[in-house]
Amino acid sequence: MSGFNENVLDLKGRNEISLSKNKLNILVAFTEKNKFISNGEKMPWKRLSVDFAFMKYIMNMEKDAVVILGRKTLEVAKYTNYNKIVLSRAEYKDTEKTKYVKSFAEALELAKGKTIIIAGGQEIYREALTHPYKLFFTLIEEKEEMHGDRIFPIENKVILHKKDITENFLKVCDISKDKYSVEEGSIIENGHKFKFFVTEN
Repeated sequence: MSGFNENVLDLKGRNEISLSKNKLNILVAFTEKNKFISNGEKMPWKRLSVDFAFMKYIMNMEKDAVVILGRKTLEVAKYTNYNKIVLSRAEYKDTEKTKYVKSFAEALELAKGKTIIIAGGQEIYREALTHPYKLFFTLIEEKEEMHGDRIFPIENKVILHKKDITENFLKVCDISKDKYSVEEGSIIENGHKFKFFVTEN
């Protein structure tokens, strides 16, 4: 991916795909039926370059944003270049970009005054959903052969009023179009069908 075409996104699109300053920004991809988010240290789906670009686009909106996540999520996703607050029961030494805390409440206190992005896993999402939030999510069509051991703990009724931002994101996404196709508003890549949405409470 070489970048994003920022100048082609209209004002309405910018408002939809923008980080909240006073709510938690939750970023997640999950399957539509069982809401799987992971299967061991892997995703329940094959690599999706457009989804990766979407996640990166959201996370790069503000260079001073703080990412809150769990230790296991960090081990898989790394997030090397981001300011991070990591929840862990074990003792770890802080670094310039990574601070360790024991509780979600402590993480929020440490991130006070910053734009906050929640990156998982399951239990951290569960706690984040009890606060005011703006939710950016990739909804992936679920196949029978998909399996998962962690889910995104949200009720269907909560996301009924979601806003489809797939078209708006594709205007700024610079992934080569030979890697994916679009059918009836859904992205098709690597045998998977998915869309991007936003909602908030």
